[in-house]
Amino acid sequence: MGLDGVDIDYEYFYEDNQNDSGFALGTEAQLFLRDVTVGLREALPDSEITHAPMDSDIVQGTAYYDILNDISYTLDFLMPQYYNGVTRPVVDGLDGSDAYMSVLDHYTDLVDDMFDGDPTKVVFGFCIADCSGTGSNADGEQAAQVMSDLSEYYSCNGGAFFWVSDDDLNAEWSRQVSDVIEPNAGCSHTTQPPYTSPICEDARIPISYLGIEISCAFIVSLDACDIEMAQSHCPNSCNTCLQYGCEDSQAPLSVLGQTLSCVDIQNRFTNEQLEEKCDEFAVLAATCRGACNICEN
Repeated sequence: MGLDGVDIDYEYFYEDNQNDSGFALGTEAQLFLRDVTVGLREALPDSEITHAPMDSDIVQGTAYYDILNDISYTLDFLMPQYYNGVTRPVVDGLDGSDAYMSVLDHYTDLVDDMFDGDPTKVVFGFCIADCSGTGSNADGEQAAQVMSDLSEYYSCNGGAFFWVSDDDLNAEWSRQVSDVIEPNAGCSHTTQPPYTSPICEDARIPISYLGIEISCAFIVSLDACDIEMAQSHCPNSCNTCLQYGCEDSQAPLSVLGQTLSCVDIQNRFTNEQLEEKCDEFAVLAATCRGACNICEN
């Protein structure tokens, strides 16, 4: 078909009882979001992979936000829908001082947390005519003004997208917005490096069980990879890299005669000390992958 990528538009339900809905598959939904994104990136390394979530779904503290923050390395662009009522850039202005949530603060969180300060990865989403219920419609002139305001803070940004093409009559909306965006097109002057999957390693610190130490080789010999703890400890051997390649081992660990968890180890150090330990001891980084942020390094 000649397509150049996949955009994931997942909305509404990813946490248990979200918005008093009674939804009870939060864990499964979150695993799906993570697995489908990482899986698509690994299967399509030369294609674009994007997410277009509702603004309310990627507020700091939500499960969706945390997932994308963990796997932002898989995304070419993040395209928040700034038209669901939580943020209203046309009505409340970019800084939204009197709004429920400032669009600029929301945008900045995404830029800084997920993309290390690179605004070219975040594409600003508008709704042309289908969002009157949330007071979020933006005609071409209004959207152009928002993008002009955004350029005062981020002159080199990810540009804009809109919902929906049928409402862009005679390309009038696109023309007005493009007139504002076009002068900074290509401003980053960077080439996206080819995607490489994070290293997926088995834990190197053995499991502590009834006074004996258990390795991943032993787990495989017991055909025990159907056990979740084993999957988290041995993601490479158990073929569970998508789920646990960037996560801590959940197993009790044998550490210098003591039985400790990754949480126990993390709690013994300050963040700076833990970072030093992770850099110094590869066995720790391979075992407590989440605590050591191995997928972000």
